[in-house]
Amino acid sequence: MVDSIELIERMEALRLCIRTLPPNNDIVSSTELLLVVAEKVNDWSNRSDRADSSMTGPGYLYEFADVERRTRPTRDVRRNRYRVLSRFTCQITQQGLFWQQNQDPFTFQSR
Repeated sequence: MVDSIELIERMEALRLCIRTLPPNNDIVSSTELLLVVAEKVNDWSNRSDRADSSMTGPGYLYEFADVERRTRPTRDVRRNRYRVLSRFTCQITQQGLFWQQNQDPFTFQSR
């Protein structure tokens, strides 16, 4: 179960990502980015995939996709498939956000 404090922290992290990722100063309610991964991280220092060795403590891992707006048909009419144009990885800590587009180097944005 998620309490109100956790929910607020998740939303603040989500807003930071959407505001930082291209296009800059986007907002959650109107972004065209699709959230494809959302994971709570108990301690970044235990993760080998962290963007920077200075990352410690709790945080979140969010991944987004910028997709082509045209859907691709599937056999299941309840499903849509989209071609991914760009993938964004966000690693959020108390200090800020490390983000990456595709395989580019990570960039840091303080809170």
